[in-house]
Amino acid sequence: MHLENFIKRSCAYFIDILALVIVLLPFKILFAFTDLLLPFGQACFFIALSLIYFSYMESSTKQATFGKQFLDLKVVNLNGERISFGQALLRNIARLINIPTYSLCYLPILFTKRHQGIHDIIARTTVVSKQE
Repeated sequence: MHLENFIKRSCAYFIDILALVIVLLPFKILFAFTDLLLPFGQACFFIALSLIYFSYMESSTKQATFGKQFLDLKVVNLNGERISFGQALLRNIARLINIPTYSLCYLPILFTKRHQGIHDIIARTTVVSKQE
């Protein structure tokens, strides 16, 4: 059960990243041919847009990004209820911890009772199947 949740969440994340790359590609092309933003500004722009996407979708009535919807997953608080935009934003900012830790902060999903990564523990959230 733990491994299945981990694999589904990983696949959902891959789908979301692929969708974001496709949507953000025109911006990347624009930045490549103009001096609109320096590389640091471009990175901040892409991070901000991804934070908005994940946070908005996870706090919406769907409670899931497109990838999670495709795999019948949703993000809930520890009472099984919909999370607020602020809680979703905290969750997704906390996911940035995974960048310098080589994604090690996802490993607790395999071992915790509620399948929580470090970002879920910080934001007091979890990802469950829509049937739950």
